[in-house]
Amino acid sequence: MAFAGMVVTVLAAMTPLQGQTTRQFQSGDSQIIVTTQRHWDDWERPQGTIEITATGELMPKRWNVDTDATDDIVDFLRREIESSIADPITFKVPQRLTGRSAASVTLADAVVDAGSNVDDVANILDGSDTTFWEPAALPGDVDRDVIPALWWFTIDLGRIVFIKKIVLKFAPREDLGDPFFLYDVLVSDGRRPISARAPGSPPDFFPALISLEPNTDERVVEIDLRGVTGRGVPAVETTGQDREVQAQDEVDELALDDMSTLVGRFVQVVIQGSRLDRAEEVSQAEYELLAPADAGTVEFYKKLDDGTALVVPEETYFNRLSEVDRGTVRYFRRERPRLAELEVISEGDDVAHGIFRREGSITSPDSRTGGILLDSNVETAHLLLLSSNPVVSFEPTQSVIFDLGSFFWLNAQRMTYSYPTDGYTFGDYTLEVSDGSREPDGSFKWTIATQRQQTATLGGVIGKITEGNNFASVAARLVKLQWNVQPRPERLVANPSEFQLFGAGFQPNVSMTSGRIPLGSTRNLVSIEWDADTPPGTKVQLQTRTGNSFLSDTLYYHGDNARLYEGGAEEYYNNRNRRDRGNKIGVWLDGPDWEKSFSSFYGDPTGSPITSASPRQFVRIRATLTSDDPDVHATLKEIRLNFADPVASLLVGEITPARVDTLGVPRRLSLYVMPEDVVGDGFDQLLLTAPADMELTFEGLYGGNAADFDAEDVNLEQLRIEGAQLVEDGGDSVLVTFPAILPRSDIELLRLDVNAALFAISAPMGAALRLGDDGFWQRVDAGNATDSVADNTLTVIAVPESHTIIRDLRVVPPAFPPNADTINDVASFEFDVVLVRESSPVEVEIYDLSGRRVRLLSEQRLATTGAYAISWDGTDESGNLVPPGVYAARVRVETNTSGAGLDQGDLLRTIAVIY
Repeated sequence: MAFAGMVVTVLAAMTPLQGQTTRQFQSGDSQIIVTTQRHWDDWERPQGTIEITATGELMPKRWNVDTDATDDIVDFLRREIESSIADPITFKVPQRLTGRSAASVTLADAVVDAGSNVDDVANILDGSDTTFWEPAALPGDVDRDVIPALWWFTIDLGRIVFIKKIVLKFAPREDLGDPFFLYDVLVSDGRRPISARAPGSPPDFFPALISLEPNTDERVVEIDLRGVTGRGVPAVETTGQDREVQAQDEVDELALDDMSTLVGRFVQVVIQGSRLDRAEEVSQAEYELLAPADAGTVEFYKKLDDGTALVVPEETYFNRLSEVDRGTVRYFRRERPRLAELEVISEGDDVAHGIFRREGSITSPDSRTGGILLDSNVETAHLLLLSSNPVVSFEPTQSVIFDLGSFFWLNAQRMTYSYPTDGYTFGDYTLEVSDGSREPDGSFKWTIATQRQQTATLGGVIGKITEGNNFASVAARLVKLQWNVQPRPERLVANPSEFQLFGAGFQPNVSMTSGRIPLGSTRNLVSIEWDADTPPGTKVQLQTRTGNSFLSDTLYYHGDNARLYEGGAEEYYNNRNRRDRGNKIGVWLDGPDWEKSFSSFYGDPTGSPITSASPRQFVRIRATLTSDDPDVHATLKEIRLNFADPVASLLVGEITPARVDTLGVPRRLSLYVMPEDVVGDGFDQLLLTAPADMELTFEGLYGGNAADFDAEDVNLEQLRIEGAQLVEDGGDSVLVTFPAILPRSDIELLRLDVNAALFAISAPMGAALRLGDDGFWQRVDAGNATDSVADNTLTVIAVPESHTIIRDLRVVPPAFPPNADTINDVASFEFDVVLVRESSPVEVEIYDLSGRRVRLLSEQRLATTGAYAISWDGTDESGNLVPPGVYAARVRVETNTSGAGLDQGDLLRTIAVIY
């Protein structure tokens, strides 16, 4: 687990003490509204995944490819400081930022150094072509050879970048300045010479461009680095009329296949030559109009007898030459070398870099933190085992799993290695992705994004620095890098140092959660509404979670603020030396009475009934925006939470029996409901709901006090509620009306009996009370409604001895004549399907005795479990009657049961067709 795992996981359900008074909504008599930017700002979400517009609309963030890495240098430098505070062992900040707070970082901090006018270098990163960096003018007596030593600057991009292109934008017009005359562009990934790895030693720089031909008029120069890999990029000069410069190198064919690009963190520009004070010859009149800073040299010429001329000093020209010997006077404008913008076009927005900020994680077989892969330091490597002594037991397959902390569209991966002499690169490996869905055995479902086949040699190619893979765009939250470990006597390791992921589009799934919204104990949550734009393929879904209390607590940190101590934290903290004590932060925790999980998604934006427990003191709302198209997104504009007066301060219920040992067998189930502190005009309707595969049949409604139902000889007929009427049953719900039960009524406990068969391993039931047809339902909470039963739950659990999913198959009748005389024209295959909750086809295949299938009968429901009666009319797939004879029928469920402990239980029966 990465550095953030220890702290962030604990903080997820916490709120700073001072944050309790934040207004996240507008409140009225019967409604809470969330609609403005101020309301949304304090909602919790994975950092950097949701954008809030100035008008208060929510939308997922868009991630892009081919982005300019200079646009967000400040963000990455700030992240580097934050990471180093949380994990100073793994994450190191540049010396110039040591001791700085993240908030204090500005664009000027992207400038490592400059030989001249260092304060102006940030102008080339500000996005404006009207601000510039130009080197300070040289004194007239300075040798031109010192230009490279004085006219240069170095930029820190804040992180490792896979560079596709570097763009230099000089002053856009002649009156604003000149392009650089001769110059070099160099890149460094931060590696220091092997002979000088001491801390603080400068990194190696390698040329991306060396210009040998003067540039006097091209104001935008592009250096294309696609396909360039490694660290020694051959220098080339700028050529061609359009001056679009491409670095030509001895291309590594493997690198082109990899679609790798040059890796860099630092970009350096060095001016090698200049026209200085002779940039352009102008007339005397034009010269006299120049600003002093733009006025170049003036050359005075003496006429020679052979018709040529010789430059002479001004004093000689005027004081020693006659009018006849005086030649031409030439006037020059001074060169103003000005760079307006530097752009570094990268692969795109790196998804992996923000893993820890989004509370994601890296799981690795290596004992060291996976944060090394994200620390923007190519000299640190994550050593991963490629071989193991065959005598010693070892895992033949190993992997690094990245939990991205949110969902993204992914289509590319890039990776750098440390010094090639320090270890091997990977041999063959696979890159797999998952959206977090599970196999029946509980493991993640993985899809292969790319399979990397490199060489037959274990460990791949020694000496390779970078590689990458492109693949079809896929929505994922988890990424797995997996490779095989070979049985070999020598120990070999791969040494990846940086890992990056890219994709294009709006995030496919993002969520944010409100803080605790106070409701007051006397209000019943009724419904939730929302306004949203949902183009085809997008959705906005809301959930709620309620509770009554919150608790104050204190978090204690070590002196490096990297570790959160839990058990015995206060004592440990107080016993440390002052320098070893970190922050001490007060927080509010949700109390133990809060629901363990959020409700199911609400589906109707015009008003979905609240299913969370109510009435309650507080509610949290979670909003999830999804899309199946990377170029389309949903937008959430407003949420309205409606509430009303409750029928009681609390409704507690339990169902018995809560455990059954057989499936598909009808039995009596009894629901007990105890209303506490009935208020207002009470209630007169009771609703019981069940999963879709259960059919409920009403048997009776009874009422009394607790003692009436505790009696061993309880007479239910005497407790039957007079006037109770069944409104509906026979489906997955029962609705009963009865005379209103008022405050201080003699009826303190209700019992509703139904007949039902359980088909799945569990059946969560729901119950609610209301007053009148236009009243609002108040949910019944699971708990101890009566001491006469000890179940305290509203979920019925099955503990069957058999795990076969098809039960009690019957063929009725076993022989039938499909002769259209309306007597036994159809045979029915009757059976129960149990234990399979998802929607899967249930099939009956009819075969003749030669083994040829003559008919396929299929039925698919939202919930597969339940009782089935699938009919066959004696015809084949073409609609023709089959010949008389004996046929075999195979009954099966088209579902994956591997790892779930279930038996498929395909069943065979014979059936006779007679005429």
